[in-house]
Amino acid sequence: MSKGNTARPPRVRPSISKPRKTDAQIVDTTQSSTAAMKASPDWPNAADVQTAVTAWNTAATNIATNAATVQQLKDQLRAAVAKQHTLRQAWSVATKQVLTSVDTFCANSLVKIQGFGFVGITNSHRALIDAPSGLATSPGAMPGESQLTWPRGLAIHGFVVQHATDMGNPATYSPSIPCSKTKFTLTSAGPSGSSVYFRLAAIDPHAASGQSPWSAWIAGTVR
Repeated sequence: MSKGNTARPPRVRPSISKPRKTDAQIVDTTQSSTAAMKASPDWPNAADVQTAVTAWNTAATNIATNAATVQQLKDQLRAAVAKQHTLRQAWSVATKQVLTSVDTFCANSLVKIQGFGFVGITNSHRALIDAPSGLATSPGAMPGESQLTWPRGLAIHGFVVQHATDMGNPATYSPSIPCSKTKFTLTSAGPSGSSVYFRLAAIDPHAASGQSPWSAWIAGTVR
């Protein structure tokens, strides 16, 4: 017995042809599709479909709600960015006021300016060097010597040293002695155990005098 050829009907599945790329399209497609489904005569009897459509609409509603939140945050971000620009301008004005106040208070003292945590500059962008500090003395290695040492600090052009037997009497002051190192040894300084006095200035081509102010005198002992 031969069997006749029976064609199986094609499988038909539901599909959505409406646009759904954007959040607004997703919500519109869900709502319009739901309205069309509810108009079907089979809707009252399709309990499982109704349950699925309820969840579908809830998901679309959540997307719409969150999209509104996203847009609100974007608006807030734009406003915050614009406000940040204004705040930066206000900061720049306040910064200039701080620098002006520090400049007035420090009265051209590099040490005071640095004490406030700033870098001192001149109109030529070169800080004037303040009087050297941190000087220390010790007896020299050989009899009749006395030694002066100090940190280099900001000086890059060297130093000048002056010594005296009586810091209160300019007649005992030596001529300024150039020194490129951070140590100066005075020979034939005097009898062993006697005192000699030193002071130091940094060479500064940008200063009117060509050097920084003198440091305070410091006493040394002769070996």
